[in-house]
Amino acid sequence: MPAGRLSIFLPSLEGGGTERVASVLAAGFARRGHAVDLLLARAEGPYLANVPADVRIIDFNRSGVVACLPQLMGYLRRERPRALLSLLSHANVIALLANKLAGSPCRVVVGERSSLAGNQDNLRAPRDRLVRMMMRLTYPWASKVIVVSDAMIDEFRQGIGIERAQILSIPNPVVPDDIDARAREPFDCDIFGQGRPVIVAAGRLEFEKDFDVLIRAVGLLRARRDVALVILGEGSERPRLERLVAELGLSDHVRLPGFVGNPFPFMRAAAIFVLSSRFEGMPGVLVQAMACGTPVVSTDCRTGPREVLEGGKWGTLVPVGDPAALAEGIAESLDRHEHPEVRARAERHKEETGVDRYLQALLALEGEPRATGGAGR
Repeated sequence: MPAGRLSIFLPSLEGGGTERVASVLAAGFARRGHAVDLLLARAEGPYLANVPADVRIIDFNRSGVVACLPQLMGYLRRERPRALLSLLSHANVIALLANKLAGSPCRVVVGERSSLAGNQDNLRAPRDRLVRMMMRLTYPWASKVIVVSDAMIDEFRQGIGIERAQILSIPNPVVPDDIDARAREPFDCDIFGQGRPVIVAAGRLEFEKDFDVLIRAVGLLRARRDVALVILGEGSERPRLERLVAELGLSDHVRLPGFVGNPFPFMRAAAIFVLSSRFEGMPGVLVQAMACGTPVVSTDCRTGPREVLEGGKWGTLVPVGDPAALAEGIAESLDRHEHPEVRARAERHKEETGVDRYLQALLALEGEPRATGGAGR
């Protein structure tokens, strides 16, 4: 077994793209013979089921990552891992602080999933502004900062004040090797099989995903054709979205089934997959839908969709926050008789490729991904 533990720190394994990536990386590191610790503020969430038995789960049993600071410092002093990976901004700050205060020689790598500029436009809470300030203080201490799209490199160099050579762009490892088999598994949703096109979307039901714009777009589209909508995911915006569905008279045409462990059958069965986000980093669900061979429509938000779709070559891009434009983009895509073969574009997001590249960054191996053009172009 390679010397030194590898540790991954984040709040929980509640259902989201980052949590799924963490479970994929933990399992992948262990398969390659590394001792792996998964450090969780609270050991809960559906992705716990994806963590193999040879990954040690350490439950700090705290309500948030800030409260984990003393325990994380103690862990770093006691266990002396070779490298620590953290994957969410507020957890990243705590990981870097803990390592500094513990006087640990551990190599700390932090990952960022969302556009810095996109988030800047939506720093609504004092907590968000404090996290941004602490990022500027602590991120220069990181061995590497991993972003998920090339467009994010300059955002973090300029917005946080870190050196370009410190930043790596590694595509999200979101496409499992067995995606074709998983996409053919049975699933249960009454809105399919009714002879009308079904639009599918997926993501946390939160502000940045802008699902209310998608629901309004479907309401506009319903005036000229019979379509249905399924939004996979859970979050704090559910009550508001359910009220909007009722207000628009769409209760027979929209389903919000919550978190789904295997979204691929829904994606494969969809007529169109739609991403309606205000901002992203590299939208994993968009890539996954493409890997299922499904045509896609996306807002042209910061930063990932334009990069994934190469400016519209692989799918339709529409303005952010515009229900009419989104409805038009969906209609045009539904009317198109031929779509590009999108599966090949998703190949660079294979899970095993991502695991290898994260390991290179964590272990400072020879030939690690270069900081410029690092997204595998």
